[in-house]
Amino acid sequence: MSITLYNLIPCCNNCNHKKKEYDSSVESISFFNPYLDEGNSKWLKIEAISITNQSLDISYAFNEAAFDNEKQRNVFKVACKELDLLSRYACRSIEFILNQKKNIQKFCTKQTEVGNYFGIMLKQLPQDDFWKTQLCRYIAENETAQETIFKYCNIANRWFFCESSMPGPGYKESLDNYLNFVGNNEEKYIYFLSDVEFKQKIVCISNDVEGVLLKDETNFSVFVPGLIDFSDCEDADFYIFNSHGCTGNSYKYEGCKHGVLVLKKNLSQIPAKAML
Repeated sequence: MSITLYNLIPCCNNCNHKKKEYDSSVESISFFNPYLDEGNSKWLKIEAISITNQSLDISYAFNEAAFDNEKQRNVFKVACKELDLLSRYACRSIEFILNQKKNIQKFCTKQTEVGNYFGIMLKQLPQDDFWKTQLCRYIAENETAQETIFKYCNIANRWFFCESSMPGPGYKESLDNYLNFVGNNEEKYIYFLSDVEFKQKIVCISNDVEGVLLKDETNFSVFVPGLIDFSDCEDADFYIFNSHGCTGNSYKYEGCKHGVLVLKKNLSQIPAKAML
């Protein structure tokens, strides 16, 4: 039997161990056999994609409505339950989105482009890659999912690239004036600016962000609402703007945890001159 084609079914290590624990001689329903049983590409569906406590949640479900044949439905249902496919596909999907994060940030500048991105990817996937095709189709067709992925990948706070090197803001220079100078007119609380080569990076924080301390302190914390990734800001210069304009100091990134951004005054900076 070990060399019989129909007894050799490729599967991963996890599925193989879980399948071994299932005694088909005792149970009334056997596992799905891809050689002998009729397939159904619509057995899997996505219920929702959401963000909880800054983490991405993707929930899969077994699609009962995809089956007209009760026996076929039960065979698929057993495999889905015994192999714990729904939770495992959910974990794989989150990993898949994380791996696509940089490309999504690079190619998508608005929500609808997220749908287009996954629509193109859907055409490139093999149709028997069920969990991945369902994920891409769901995002491509669902505006709420596109909005969620858009937020999760921090596209709203992407780096704005300037054509050449840019000076930091001057002392008491208004945020509007500085952003007009560098050409970024988007209305946000935090602005990520960089030259084309990504060598010079400046982050501007408005006092509209809750928790910004407006004193000239060497170290302070800022509570940053929303999903923002500061992992590539270690070499950026941070500037704080209050109602009087830029405080004149630049800060360096020390870390960010649970939405609290820790900054340290850049003691090696050359004092900024007042803008006339």
